[in-house]
Amino acid sequence: MDMTLQILVSLSTAMLTGLGIMSMFAPQKWWVTFQSHPMASLV
Repeated sequence: MDMTLQILVSLSTAMLTGLGIMSMFAPQKWWVTFQSHPMASLV
């Protein structure tokens, strides 16, 4: 269970970091498109 939790935390941290980096370089149009499909829909 702890291993699963650790993996989930690592994945979520990696995704948030990746999104933060992408949002700095991504065009506004792409960002708006992404926000219309939030991460919550994948969970």
